[in-house]
Amino acid sequence: MRKLVPFFLILLLLLPALASAQDNHPPGIKVHSVTSSQNFFKSTYLLQITYTDIDNNPPHHVTAVVNNETFSMSPINYLDTNYSDGKRYYAEVDLGKGLYSVYFEVSDGINTTITDPFLLQVPGYFDTEHGDLAKAIFLLTPVGVVLVLLIVYQGWKLTKTVDKLAGKKRNERKGEAGKGEEEKEVQKEEGNEGIL
Repeated sequence: MRKLVPFFLILLLLLPALASAQDNHPPGIKVHSVTSSQNFFKSTYLLQITYTDIDNNPPHHVTAVVNNETFSMSPINYLDTNYSDGKRYYAEVDLGKGLYSVYFEVSDGINTTITDPFLLQVPGYFDTEHGDLAKAIFLLTPVGVVLVLLIVYQGWKLTKTVDKLAGKKRNERKGEAGKGEEEKEVQKEEGNEGIL
């Protein structure tokens, strides 16, 4: 009988936990939104859900699973401790272009609830409404810089050539003008000789 006493004590201690596990309801999940912001290289997705638990049990974990990679979700309001009416959680996930399988998993430590997976198509930056402008900027920027530099260089070179030609013309005109004056002086001198 003394050997059974510790067994009964352990059983008495475990009964409330076993009873609460049987009375526990699984937590619920409501998907709120999946929104994104994009730049050239990646898209940042904001995933938001509401965790609910009829028994008002806090979550053991709240996660988003994207292509089998688990992301912990954080509460939007840390002060909210009423789980029976729902508490919102979010995660920010950076994703490149591609097709992703996404689902959410929550647990109250006893029961776990998982949403059905859904597919998330992440477009590349060029596949969005900004695509045409982005393509133009991205594709023309390296080429555009080279072209602008080439045009500036050619313009500078052309200006130098025009200046040289203009300088030669000026010098030729001065030279012709100088020759003309010399010829006039020679003619005057010849004319003066004829008078004497």
